[in-house]
Amino acid sequence: MLHHPKALDALKDELVRRDIWREPGGGFVGEAEFDGADFAFDRPVERLADLPKADWTVITAGLGSNPLLDFGDRGDAPLLIPVGGQAIEVYLPGLDVAHVIHAVGADGSDINIVPLGQDRYWIGATVEFDLTELPREANIAALLEKASQVCPMMAQAEVLKTWAGYRPRPRQSRSPILGFVPGHQNLLVATGHYRNGILMAPISAQIITDLIAHGDSNLPWKGFSPK
Repeated sequence: MLHHPKALDALKDELVRRDIWREPGGGFVGEAEFDGADFAFDRPVERLADLPKADWTVITAGLGSNPLLDFGDRGDAPLLIPVGGQAIEVYLPGLDVAHVIHAVGADGSDINIVPLGQDRYWIGATVEFDLTELPREANIAALLEKASQVCPMMAQAEVLKTWAGYRPRPRQSRSPILGFVPGHQNLLVATGHYRNGILMAPISAQIITDLIAHGDSNLPWKGFSPK
C-alpha cells in the first residue's frame, strides 16, 4: 500500500536535494539553470510571464495553477475550485481488517477505511464544497459515525490525529486537466486531479513525458486536454 505522507515527504526531500522546492504559500526556493543562465526561484509565480524561459514547462501547482491558466472564455471564474476534505487516523485493537473498505451511503457520500498496520486505520474523507475553515471538530464525529455504520466496532476507536486540505477540482471540465495549454507549444499542464491525485500521478507523469518526447501518447489524454 502506498503511504501518502511518506511518498510526499520523499518527493519533497528529492526536490530539496535538487535545490528546487516551493514553500507552501510562497515562491520557489533554490536555483536552476535555463539557457546557460542561473535563475533564482525567490518569488511567487503568479503569471505565465513570471516563469523562467525553458525548453518545456509543466504546470502542476494544484489550486495555485489558477493564475497561470487564464485561457478559455471563463471571465473571472477560476479554472479550478477548492473542495475541502478532512480525514482521521484511529487506533482500534482487534478489528483485524487487512484490506481497504470502501462504502457508499444512501445519500451518495462515500467512506474509506484504510488499514495501516499495528491496529491503526485512516478514515476519510469529507467532501466540502463550502469554503469552511478546516479541520473542524464536528467532522471527526461525523467520520467516526459513518465508519461505524460500515463497521460497528469503529464506534470504540481512539482518534490519534486529524488533518485536512483542499482538493483542486475542475470547475467545468473533466478531472484531471492534462495536456498542452492552448496557444503554447512548450507549455503543459497536469493538475485538477481532485480526489485522485496520488492514484493518477504515475499515469499523468507518463503522459506528460510522452507529450514532451513525442508530441502524443498512446495513453488516453485528449479527453482531458485543456480547452
